[in-house]
Amino acid sequence: MHLEPGRTVLVTGGNGFVGSYIARELALAGHKVVAFGRSPVSAMLARVQAPGRERITWVQGDVTDPQALRAACVAHGAAAIVHAATAGAAPARPTLNYAIDVMGAVHACDAARELGLARVVLISSNAVYGERRYQPIDERHPTGSVRGANAFGHYSAGKQAMETAGLAFASRHGVDVVALRLSSVYGFAMSGDLHIRPFVEAIATGAEMHRETSGDMIRDFVSVKDCAVAARLALTAAFVDPPLRVFNVSYGVLHHARDVVATLRALAPAARISIGPGMTPAERADSLTRGALCGREAHAVLGFKAAHDLRAGLADYLVEQRAYAGVPA
Repeated sequence: MHLEPGRTVLVTGGNGFVGSYIARELALAGHKVVAFGRSPVSAMLARVQAPGRERITWVQGDVTDPQALRAACVAHGAAAIVHAATAGAAPARPTLNYAIDVMGAVHACDAARELGLARVVLISSNAVYGERRYQPIDERHPTGSVRGANAFGHYSAGKQAMETAGLAFASRHGVDVVALRLSSVYGFAMSGDLHIRPFVEAIATGAEMHRETSGDMIRDFVSVKDCAVAARLALTAAFVDPPLRVFNVSYGVLHHARDVVATLRALAPAARISIGPGMTPAERADSLTRGALCGREAHAVLGFKAAHDLRAGLADYLVEQRAYAGVPA
């Protein structure tokens, strides 16, 4: 049961990085959005939400509290939920991964079951894939390992458990659940590094940024704006008994960190930025899980195809970062 036009969507973590872009995308598409989370929106993310701000309402609440989540859904007439709240890839307290990612998903799905909501979209990650067996990596690629956790540790385990719980609600209770595996998300207001943010910020302020190593690190980058479109399509796509309920969201091309820096230097020839070859030990372990993701199923079922290649996505990010810093383009 897909989301009908103009209905209200509750977005957990709606004032976070990915959640803010999803909230804006849905608002601009005509939906009312409840940004459900513990903190008010930051100055940077308020800028992200601004184009759709009149249709976005912040409701303070904790996704680990099922009563608060359900009450927000009832009070605002939510017809669907996007679970975008996350503890991040390296929290100081590993239990946060499970409390927010996993139990947050359980609470969202259970609220949908009780209230008869149209759909739940879970924001997952390519971190669920274990050591790369082949590429492009499709959704049927093995996840996890019987030998030990992959380089993402608790973050990976939490995302896997989140997806499994969602699929159980789908099969046992008829909750319409879709999970999106995002890959190395970047864009204005990002909090992670990915060998992107520090370089963009340096260019925007005229500073220097040099790293001695990490240029050989590989990732399949995807613009946060494309991720927001994918979430909207996952809510509104009309399908019955889809072949999959879990979909990759990526551009589908591997790039090295040195490609990022070279692209930024091409966009800003006066930039004083550089990155040396090689990888850190942690990046070597991480790189074993990296591969280009296959987007065939997302395109066939959801109608999604990423619109921003690396150059377009970085150019867009740089324009917004310069505007935020008050620097002429």
